Amino acid sequence: MSVSRYKLPLAALSWMLLLLLAFGVYFPGLHGSFLFDDYPNLKALGLYGGVSNWETFYSFVFGGFSGPTGRPVSLLTFLLNANNWPADPFYFKYTNVLIHLLNGTLLFAVTLQVLQLRGSLKSHRDIWVALMVAGLWLLHPYLTSTTLYIIQRMAMLSATFCLAGIWLYLYGRSRVMATPKIGYAYMTVGVGLGTVLATFSKENGAVLALLLLCLEATIVRANSRLSPLNQLWKWAVLALPSIALAFLLLKGQSCTVGFRTMEPGTFRRMNDC
Repeated sequence: MSVSRYKLPLAALSWMLLLLLAFGVYFPGLHGSFLFDDYPNLKALGLYGGVSNWETFYSFVFGGFSGPTGRPVSLLTFLLNANNWPADPFYFKYTNVLIHLLNGTLLFAVTLQVLQLRGSLKSHRDIWVALMVAGLWLLHPYLTSTTLYIIQRMAMLSATFCLAGIWLYLYGRSRVMATPKIGYAYMTVGVGLGTVLATFSKENGAVLALLLLCLEATIVRANSRLSPLNQLWKWAVLALPSIALAFLLLKGQSCTVGFRTMEPGTFRRMNDC
């Protein structure tokens, strides 16, 4: 990444100012209260006298009911803010805002990697493009409800690990030509670890491999020479997991449709699928 010396301090200063601006915009919202689904998901903090030992820790982190995975990664982070219930919502919202700032930083890094992979990171304008993309993410009012709605940390963390996985994939992709083993190792870790952590934060993180397939079909195909090893990696690490995910979704949808049309007495048979 060829960025002249004078651009780096200016870009770093601009980024710090953008983060401070975003935090300042969200600060008044930190004094809000718990809302809607916050209560049923977080009241388990107070079961059995609070989370104070291994048994109560395991019960809270692995006892989630919000999705098929239970979302233990997200539940684990709530223990950073409280281990009993009722609790002060301020610190939950404060952590959400920090995660939002982290996601903006990851998006900034991903945008720079995309520009580098396309070979266009040659002028100061590219730095400002990345700053603008991340700034829109950080300051767009559409994400206000997600950031300040405490239980939506699950969706935010899923985005965090997806963005981190995409960054590792793009970083590995940029090194494939010079050091294939190291490059593919970064790419595989990005897909594998990113998918697992994102999915156990919220289930829509399972689409990470599909998102990377889109990058493979557009930016990578248009700007890189594709080797047989790359085709093998793409099928093994991206395509097959995406096909398996599509199959599971279709199967789950057919089960749901079957439940709606079945007679009440056939519920147990539907539940087996």
